[in-house]
Amino acid sequence: MDAQQKWIIPVYLVAVIVLAGIGFVIIGKDMMPKLNNGQFLIRIKAPDGTRLERTEDKFKQVLNIIDKTVDHHVEISSGYVGIIPSSYGSSNLYIFNTGTHEAVLQVKLDESYHVNMDVLKDALRKNIAYAMPDLRITFEPIDMTEKIMSQGRCHTN
Repeated sequence: MDAQQKWIIPVYLVAVIVLAGIGFVIIGKDMMPKLNNGQFLIRIKAPDGTRLERTEDKFKQVLNIIDKTVDHHVEISSGYVGIIPSSYGSSNLYIFNTGTHEAVLQVKLDESYHVNMDVLKDALRKNIAYAMPDLRITFEPIDMTEKIMSQGRCHTN
């Protein structure tokens, strides 16, 4: 081997390691990156034993707080308060309300409203806790990627 051939392998290894390091920093580390599609799912829990009518009132208050927090940029919302009756088209397997004290709310923000969802969720936690300290809320996975990655567990409290 001459002097040039001795340097080929070390130079190649250093170049590959440097390129891999640069790629790691630039490309990112998420296997399935978070989507910011302007949607979230929130589970609302009033104190155990709360009547359905009171839970519905709290549900409406939460919806108003959300609307004010996002400056009236709620495009559409869908929710369910209380337990699922046997005559309802959805199975209890998909809506996990355990009593009249629980509700589920799905919200879609309009496309003109751009916000970091983690910052928005923190603001909602603060605003809802301030207005209704007896209420417990959790944000649950809304898109398929989050549902798969969280393996069915609640996303954040």
